[in-house]
Amino acid sequence: GNYVDTIDSDKALTTKVVRLSAPTIVIEDNIASWEPNEFVDENRFGYKVIIYKGGVSVYDNVINQNEINFDFDNMNEDTYSIEVQALAGDNTQYLPSEVSVIDNITKFKAPVVDDVLTNSKVTWTYDLTESEILSLVGYEIKVRNENGDEWFETISNINTKEYEMSDGYDAGKYFISVRLLGDGQTNIRSLFSNEIEVYKLESPVINICRANGNVSTSSYMMTWDNVTGATSYIVVLNNNQVIETNDNYIIIDDMVALEDGLNSVRLKVNGDNVYYLNSKLGDASSFVLIDSNEADLRIESGLV
Repeated sequence: GNYVDTIDSDKALTTKVVRLSAPTIVIEDNIASWEPNEFVDENRFGYKVIIYKGGVSVYDNVINQNEINFDFDNMNEDTYSIEVQALAGDNTQYLPSEVSVIDNITKFKAPVVDDVLTNSKVTWTYDLTESEILSLVGYEIKVRNENGDEWFETISNINTKEYEMSDGYDAGKYFISVRLLGDGQTNIRSLFSNEIEVYKLESPVINICRANGNVSTSSYMMTWDNVTGATSYIVVLNNNQVIETNDNYIIIDDMVALEDGLNSVRLKVNGDNVYYLNSKLGDASSFVLIDSNEADLRIESGLV
């Protein structure tokens, strides 16, 4: 800091006091920060931080020496400026610094997520000026389940204003929201948007039995429980033949991809993709075909 001579007229003594160095403010990743003053003593030094919006103070606080940042994440959309001044506790040996200022910090307005899915995808719109659009670098997606667990994904292509959940998510209810990403310096990411509620369907367990429950018939069928919200079912045999049906069963004899020996079948549920999302491909169920001409099956590893 700068040294300043002062004179005590009563005692005719000259003393030196230190003017604290003005903080150098840096904004990175949506957080304003500055280096701690070189005279570190958290009991005697701190910082006065003022945030202005439209010339009006919206945050005015004195923080201690260990708190050397301000997070813009919870601020509403608008244009801000920040002032930071280093303070001394006694103002005798040390004097406050000059005030450091950064102006024109833009907090993006949150996007608006559409109320329903479009072809299984979350879509959104936003309201930005032309200059703000030039500073837009992408989108952050937040996926939250009923238990409060959260996952975050980033889309870096600003022209991609849609998001589709991957098959990696388990079945269940989810809440999805979006926020706009700026450069994290003079353009601060927005708050998260409104949430859209979706339900990812679960693939049911496949059962294999004789057709119509008649032990005298040589025909076998795969069945599964109907799923609320399902519009159709996709049956995949041996990772080869794909059959789509609106029923909750398939006659095995009708499947052209049957092979002598071990066969594998998996099931996927299609939703309306407005609220109900397609399930992921279910676990494989296996069965052994002894003679494809007679469609004779036997138990294999606990499954038919």
